Amino acid sequence: MIWRDVKIAGSSNPGRNNKISAEATYNMVVTDGALVNFPGYKYVSQINPDASQKSRGIYLSQLGGFMLVASGQGIFRIESDLTAQHLGDVKNNPEGIEFAENGNSQIAISDGDAYYVYNYGSAPSFTEINKNNYSSICSAKGYIFAATAGSNTFSYSNVNDATTAFPIDNTGEIGSDKIVALRPYNDSVWVFGERSTKVWHDLGSAVNPWSLDPSSVMEYGCLNKRSIASAYGYMVWVSLSEDGLATILASDGGRPQEISTPGLDAKFSRLSNPSECSAFMFQMDGHTFYQLTFIEDDFTIVYDFTDNSFYYATDEDGNKYIAQKLINFNRKYYFISFDDAYLYEMSGDFTTYDYLKDKNSLRVEQIPRRRITSPYRTKTYDYYRISALQIVMREGMTEDTPRVDVSWSNDGGETFRDARRLLMSQRGDRYGIMQTNLLGAARDWTFKYEFITNGAVCAISSAVQVNNADFSAAA
Repeated sequence: MIWRDVKIAGSSNPGRNNKISAEATYNMVVTDGALVNFPGYKYVSQINPDASQKSRGIYLSQLGGFMLVASGQGIFRIESDLTAQHLGDVKNNPEGIEFAENGNSQIAISDGDAYYVYNYGSAPSFTEINKNNYSSICSAKGYIFAATAGSNTFSYSNVNDATTAFPIDNTGEIGSDKIVALRPYNDSVWVFGERSTKVWHDLGSAVNPWSLDPSSVMEYGCLNKRSIASAYGYMVWVSLSEDGLATILASDGGRPQEISTPGLDAKFSRLSNPSECSAFMFQMDGHTFYQLTFIEDDFTIVYDFTDNSFYYATDEDGNKYIAQKLINFNRKYYFISFDDAYLYEMSGDFTTYDYLKDKNSLRVEQIPRRRITSPYRTKTYDYYRISALQIVMREGMTEDTPRVDVSWSNDGGETFRDARRLLMSQRGDRYGIMQTNLLGAARDWTFKYEFITNGAVCAISSAVQVNNADFSAAA
């Protein structure tokens, strides 16, 4: 009998069907070769006094040192102590209200119908400027850019002047395409169309200073402006592939690359409405993540740029992760959710989901953490016997009754046997080896580990004792 490693520390890498591979990791990520918990979250504040409303957007003013949150039709200013001030109301109540700030204490706000400016300078004001039906706005180098809904044109302000009518010469257009979104990146402006993306640079001329860079035209459009996220040197968004299916694109300033895998592309092809999606980026433990939620399909996927790997994130019921948009404020991550008017803090130090069920009830929910391996077979597809399975992981960290439920599939991950319960030690030793024996014989093995605990998880390795040296991962 010999011991063979089973890849307990791995990502979500499904095949086109489960027989190829059902490999998946839920609410966990790999760091330093170990499987650890994905961030939890906790409720910190109710932004809108009307708890029946839902949040629509969040923005961080680095210059002003505060956050803005759009909740229902209200715009709220959030200070560092998380107190909220109602600034005013917008007329429309769409998904994805947008913000853009210049260097003159002015923040432009677009609700997809009207255009507003919040001036937080010496004479604070919140003013509706005009009704221009802007579909997207952004800022770059002190200019405010705005795209007209349903058109191929955009315009931009004078530098550091968000309130005066935009000069008639300050315009650009994207040809025979419709503009989906405007986004800043490295002092340039990316204009996303339905079929292509083009980049404008500031050439410093007196009239119409921003000009198209003809060398940067990309034949990739954008499916939804809310899927766009840029940070840490990357611009990431959801586009349509040549065969009309949703795919994730990423660029570090050059030609974008598709980062999804064939198996994930197959999952995307089965989504009912991939255009309804929302995304953001964040960093944790030196890793850079892009988190994308397909809203109507209740599906959240996370891409790790550091390791070029994917993971799944869920709520406590296995549905989409509730974070809609996220910002880093005072060295903490805060997000608004898809479901309510509350503000949440997200951290890798949080090992549960804590949120407000109603005004008087704080819920603490266990995070469902699960790892399903790729299948293991022999090259000749012979039967082989597994006499024991071991798990090496950190233990002794919580006072609940932590355990790992281990089960396995012999049909390519379609069905799993009843789980065997392996108890972790509670307070005490910080290491442990758990083992279960006599798993039986089969041609095809896929292992599932479910980590049942309110504490942190750190799984180092897992191995099986087999009677065949040819045992190896099939995918």
